[in-house]
Formats: sequence, structure tokens, C-alpha cells
Amino acid sequence: AVPGSADLTAWLRAAQYGLLANTRAGSSDGLAPAGLTSDAYAGMVFWDAETWMYPGLLATRPELARSVVEYRYRTRHAARANAGQLGYEGLFYPWTSASRGRLDSECQSWDPPHCLTQNHLQGDVSLAVWQYYLATGDRDWLAERGWPLLKGIADFWVSRATANPDGGYSVENVAGPDEY
Repeated sequence: AVPGSADLTAWLRAAQYGLLANTRAGSSDGLAPAGLTSDAYAGMVFWDAETWMYPGLLATRPELARSVVEYRYRTRHAARANAGQLGYEGLFYPWTSASRGRLDSECQSWDPPHCLTQNHLQGDVSLAVWQYYLATGDRDWLAERGWPLLKGIADFWVSRATANPDGGYSVENVAGPDEY
């Protein structure tokens, strides 16, 4: 409850309900934006899970937040195939995905080509992995499950960056999180 603000209390409780109604301890599935309350996202997992939904879960229910990073761990083989399909190393998670994490059959936006240009998702996943470790202190999880994700995404960035004549590097043909 937020003292003196019934409206804010109601909004916070509704948001918490949405998060809690769409995950469970032990799940290896990600979270879809709006969960069961909207059909606009077709139940797909977006970067919204790691960036907007996960931090609230991690702060209040880390055992439930684990499902977000476990989904990325479970779909890492598809992420590796996605990167290879695009000519890169490491792991590439598509802008949207479903149960398998496949770029070619699960990503929903090819025009505009968010499936290819929303590369910031790799950073969102990495940040979520690191935040999970910081929140839980679970070094075994970090070594066994978190590290393969962090390393795979780092390998992607190494292969995705282009060397510049001035000694710097660029990552071209990307779209920012605002999508347009």
C-alpha cells in the first residue's frame, strides 16, 4: 500500500497481479508483455520481459524471476543457430520468440525488420543474467547457466562489430528500443 494514494496502490497491485499470474516457480518459460491480459503480443516473449517485467519480480520474488533467465538458458541452442543463420558467432536472441526461441519461425516483425535490428535484446538478456546473480549470489547458477549466456552474447558482439579505420568499432543496421 502507498499511504495517501489509493490510485497508486491500485495500480501497483494490478501490476503485481499481472506479474504473479503469468509465472510460477520452476518454470522455464519467459514472460509475455501484458501476459494473459492482452492478445496484442500473441503471447510472444519480448525484451520487455528482461527490461520492464523482470526487475520488479527480481526485487520481490527472485524465485519467480528466475524463469525469465531460465527461458533464455533453455533456448540458447536456438540462439546459437540464429546467430549462425545470420553469419555471426555466439548467441542471438530474436526480438520476439516463443517456446523454441527460433528467429526463422517465431519472430514477428520483418517489415520493419525488428527481428534483425533489435540487437539491444542481447544486452537486455545479459543485464538480466548479471542482475539475477547479484540479487541471489548464486555462484553455482552463474557458472553453470549464467556464464554460457554471458559468453555466448559476448561472442555475438565480437562477431557483430565492425572495425573502423580509427581503431574504434561500430555496430551498424540496428534499431533502438523505441522501435521506430
